[in-house]
Amino acid sequence: MSDFIKGSCLCGSIVYEIRSSSIGVVTTCYCSLCRKSHGAERRLRASARADGFRWISGEDDLRRYRYSPEREKVFCGTCGTPLINEYIDQPELFGLAVATLDDDPGKRNVLHLFAASKPDWIEIRDDLSQVPTVPEMEGEIVRVDSSHVVLEVGPGQKHRIRIHPQTTNICVGDRVRASLAHGERGFDLSVLPDG
Repeated sequence: MSDFIKGSCLCGSIVYEIRSSSIGVVTTCYCSLCRKSHGAERRLRASARADGFRWISGEDDLRRYRYSPEREKVFCGTCGTPLINEYIDQPELFGLAVATLDDDPGKRNVLHLFAASKPDWIEIRDDLSQVPTVPEMEGEIVRVDSSHVVLEVGPGQKHRIRIHPQTTNICVGDRVRASLAHGERGFDLSVLPDG
């Protein structure tokens, strides 16, 4: 049995399929980038594996907007619906606009991210955890470049994160804890002891 489910844009010209098993944890994000790019008070999102995704129709109607060196928003050129965020630096993954799914992915929102960035007039009215920025992560560094590292936090689960400008003395193979304080420009990394 296939676990492909469908999603689409508002006008229906763009349709995609995605394996529900390739969709990661579903979260709600309140960062200003998500709020402005979706024209909404929050964005329901999930990272997903690219090998479980395909465009079914309307690919010629897709438009792209590069909003950072590592991220490109993909949206319908007719109705403007934001569909996915491509991770330029991690092409095996992408960000899915979960609200564009037409079928139930079998997953529910588990967390409110960047709750400290939401305007005062937005209320969160459920009992899910609220994280001021993003939760701390632990993992092994698998790649280092000038301002980022790629952390493997679980089998096949990698995150590319911007590191704090003052972070030094890290290398591939280090096990680290990454934490981000509200308003900081990058994650602070602390090397974990062996064992």
